[in-house]
Amino acid sequence: MLKELKYTLWNTKQWFKKLYAYPQDYIVSGPHFDYDAYWQEKRGKYLGQLGRWQSKRADLAAAIISVHGGKIVNDVGSGAGEVLEVIKNKVGLESAVAYDSSLSALATARSKGLTTELLDVNKASDWEIIKPADFTILFEILEHIANSESLLKVAYDRSRLGVLFSFPNTGFVIHRCRLFFFGKFPLQWTINPAEHLRFWTKRDLIWWLNAQGYKKYTVHYYVGVPFLKKIWPAMFAAGFLVEILK
Repeated sequence: MLKELKYTLWNTKQWFKKLYAYPQDYIVSGPHFDYDAYWQEKRGKYLGQLGRWQSKRADLAAAIISVHGGKIVNDVGSGAGEVLEVIKNKVGLESAVAYDSSLSALATARSKGLTTELLDVNKASDWEIIKPADFTILFEILEHIANSESLLKVAYDRSRLGVLFSFPNTGFVIHRCRLFFFGKFPLQWTINPAEHLRFWTKRDLIWWLNAQGYKKYTVHYYVGVPFLKKIWPAMFAAGFLVEILK
């Protein structure tokens, strides 16, 4: 209980910083997607360890995959495989494949007993190596690429049971207040503003799914302001996790 309270207070402090501050005071021109460097700067010594948001996603995903009898799972943009490892252990997967462009992250994933494939989500030609699976997960990936719809369709077409994906809620109360009170765009980057190219609120998300013809979907709202995120998720949930079933 005390640990949870400390985390809530710390997290609240981080959110309030996002009301007005920027993560970096300088921007270096040039390529911004050296994911080996990105992961080392963002996670550092914690690379391979499960973060709080990752833990929530892993628990939700494991429950969904287990209910529908999934045994083969792709994790596209897996990072070091922290989430996939939890799902594999909880569900008892027969096959768990981690796809990422960071060699150091994939090395960590292999040390966890996961199968790995080198894949750059920003290169559509690389998507051809994604193997058929029961479920494909795309956690915190679609907001990083311009052609999110195309990657989602590839993942959906190659999944027997469905797709799970997640991204931040741009309609979260902190983002709304940042824009309204400080005139600054919602802050969803850590190292460079180019990290996120796409943005969704709850209304945008529902419209976007319907516009692509997906019908059998459920939107889960996780992390955010305790209690209030269940009452008014569009405002007080910080993240979406979407399941699209076949």
